[in-house]
Amino acid sequence: MKVTRNALCPCGSGKKYKKCCLLKNTRPSPHEFIEATRKAFSKKYCLHPDKSKGLCKGDIIKAHTISKFMLKKTTPNAQVYTPPQFGDLLSQLQKRDGITLIKRGISQISTFTGFCAHHDKELFSPIEDVDFEIDEESIFLLTYRSVCHELFNKVAQSNSAEYNLLHGTKDVDQQVKPRMQQLLEYHRNASKAGASDLDVTKNKLDIMLVNKDYQKLRYKVFEINKSPEIVASFCSIPYCDYHGNNIIGERFLDVRTALPMVVTQVLPYRTYGVIIFSWIQSDELVDKFIRSLSELDLQSVPSAVVRYVFSHSETFAVNPNWWESQKPDTISYLLRLYKNYLPGHELDNSCLVGDREIVDWSVTNLV
Repeated sequence: MKVTRNALCPCGSGKKYKKCCLLKNTRPSPHEFIEATRKAFSKKYCLHPDKSKGLCKGDIIKAHTISKFMLKKTTPNAQVYTPPQFGDLLSQLQKRDGITLIKRGISQISTFTGFCAHHDKELFSPIEDVDFEIDEESIFLLTYRSVCHELFNKVAQSNSAEYNLLHGTKDVDQQVKPRMQQLLEYHRNASKAGASDLDVTKNKLDIMLVNKDYQKLRYKVFEINKSPEIVASFCSIPYCDYHGNNIIGERFLDVRTALPMVVTQVLPYRTYGVIIFSWIQSDELVDKFIRSLSELDLQSVPSAVVRYVFSHSETFAVNPNWWESQKPDTISYLLRLYKNYLPGHELDNSCLVGDREIVDWSVTNLV
């Protein structure tokens, strides 16, 4: 898409294009390429519906989608393995060493600058620092924060891909440059579409939040026997079910209809763990997905959920001791699942099918 001289510059500076990046007579280096991505994810604004009423207070803060309290329960040394962020992903692509998880400190995990200090504390303190009750309100808050985080990310991903497509890259290996171009184009288009779908979902949740009426939020909770070595909190479109069926079909091509979203949480809870799926009532496609999961043998559900986490998410963290103790074929299998999520990869409808045991968690109760 051509940017006119008087349009706002896609780099996010707030300046007109003619007074910003149009003046540059050189293309950005790979370092500048990644820096542009970092800036897109550093935008600060409040997503609370009361923002329009001028009720924000304090600075925009860096909030965790998975709270530090929960992350500390996951790892003994304040570090976890996570998927590469978009800039890291491009860097890995250039090195041609394959995609792998990256070890990071928990303070860097699943953060976004999407709420002012007042609204973040007012909204999420009930689920931030204590072992909250598994009830309608707490599940709503987990769901709402995850959707806001996903929306924030999709907007940032779209903006950064647009900027990098416009300017190209300098000194990129010619063998990987076509693949990078394809990745950026797909990422821009998919992120724009995803942001549009998420905006519809968030607007419905905003109404629930304002009215404090959560009855239209459906959920399914599996309690497991131990604190999970893999934690996650993300919002995704369930393209396929656990029988290998494409459940979206032609609805994917209908731009007039928002695609359904399901929020998945895998979290430590008290002395054990929980797996929570939540979605807005009346979406039959999500119902089909959840039903296919429920039809599995109960004790195969934890590994089935891990397959979903790796193939449909970028917001998860893995205990380093667990990851480093896995056999190479298990690592390869999980990374193949993760590549299914990456932009430009055609979705494999069979990615959720299988009986391979990945984790040794047992389901102890259904809520």
